Amino acid sequence: MGKKIESLKKEDIFALNGLFKIYLEDLSKFYNPAQMNKFEKFLLPAKKFISKKYANKEIWILKEKEEYKGFIMFDNKNNPDLLLQNIGISDKERGLGRFLIENSFSLLKKRGSKKISLEVHKNNNRAKKLYEKLGFTLEGEYLEGSQKKGILCFTKYL
Repeated sequence: MGKKIESLKKEDIFALNGLFKIYLEDLSKFYNPAQMNKFEKFLLPAKKFISKKYANKEIWILKEKEEYKGFIMFDNKNNPDLLLQNIGISDKERGLGRFLIENSFSLLKKRGSKKISLEVHKNNNRAKKLYEKLGFTLEGEYLEGSQKKGILCFTKYL
């Protein structure tokens, strides 16, 4: 059986802990320890992550041969314009992130979404390159003095 994307189910929650840990390792390349501490409080354990606080999120998981390989989370699930908030992939260099994002486009179109926005650290060149290849356009950067200094904003119309 190949790769597939499906909505998060209760039975998937604990399996996501490993994916969240990988996601946090990736984030640690771009954020200082204090910022990482905040991320960790929200992302681990998975049960806490999938709480009332995340009721407005749309979360899909990527499985390959029934193994969890990644997740993608969008904010504002009741709004047609979504924010791609988090993406985590277990196996790098295999095109799984691209697969997950590209396949989410068709799922989002079916539900009436017209626009996806996302934020990425300006030093995350790998992610920036992927987003640009997938048709996202750079909209701007948070300025000096902002809590999000160094964060770039991208948008894609579906």
